[in-house]
Parts: sequence; C-alpha cells; structure tokens
Amino acid sequence: MRSLILCLMLLVQAATLSAQYEDGPIRLAVPAGFEGPEVQTTSPGFKTAGFVRDIPGTQRGTVLQVTTIDLDAAGLSLPDEGEAHPTESLLDEFLASVERHRDNFQLVSRGRMELSGLPAARGEWRGIGGGRGKHGVIYCVIVGSRVVSFHAQTFDDAPEGDLAAAVRAIESVVLQP
Repeated sequence: MRSLILCLMLLVQAATLSAQYEDGPIRLAVPAGFEGPEVQTTSPGFKTAGFVRDIPGTQRGTVLQVTTIDLDAAGLSLPDEGEAHPTESLLDEFLASVERHRDNFQLVSRGRMELSGLPAARGEWRGIGGGRGKHGVIYCVIVGSRVVSFHAQTFDDAPEGDLAAAVRAIESVVLQP
C-alpha cells in the first residue's frame, strides 16, 4: 500500500512539472499544461516549435512558440545597427507579421531587455484573430548566428495565468551562444 501511495504521489508531481525544450543554444522550461512541441521547418534555416495549453471547454488555447532562424543556413545576415539594436529591427518584422494576421492590431508596448544576459527586444500587442480578441508578447534575441523569437499569445477569455506562465518561461530561458 505504501508503494502505491508513493507511486501516485510521484505521478501527480510529474504531471505538475514543466518539460524541457532544448534546441541548439535554447533551453526552455515549458510550463506545465502546455502540450508539444509541434515542430515545423518551413525552409532551410527556419524552425518553429509550438506548445499549446487548451482553454477549458473550447477548441482554442494559449500558444508558446519558439522560432529559430539560423542565419548561415538561411543565407541571411543581420540588419545594420543604425540607430537601433538589430533585435529591435527584427522585432519590428515579427510584429508586422502578427499585424498582417490580426484585425484592429495595436502595439501596446515595446522596449529593450535582456534574456539570459543577452540584449533582447520585447513587444506586447492586442488585436482580433478569427473574430475573437487576442493578445500576446513577442521577444527577439540574437544568439551567435541565430535569431530567436519567442511568442506567447492567447485569447482574451483564456485563464489569466496561462499567458503569464508562458511569459515567465520565456523570461527564464537559458541561451548558450
């Protein structure tokens, strides 16, 4: 009986722990309840891994997405620094992509920060997708010869903690150049 109780306790504990996502320089603790990854490689050097936490009673969910662009494999180079850090220029491109897929897109905030000690850019947005209110946060960081974008997005009626869990995971990522 004691062994059975111990096994059940371990199973419950395992169900609440996060999973690790590792890919090249990225080590991300995926929050509990996010299923995945679903990985897509759309063209040479481009890779996207997505995780979803279902919104109870719906066919929708909160998404945590990691996009990696290997500049060498993709045959690309970083934008010139000019007045802005390259992460800010790249963030603008990622935000423009979101804007193309949303109605009533609004940029709520943007700024500089660090992810795992590296310079990064962060943008928060709101809009309508599929007829429903959505909001999200995008981060962009350069790790060696890779551009990494982290995107967390959800619907306005999702449980409040879902997006917050994804943001905490992103802001705790370990990046190894």
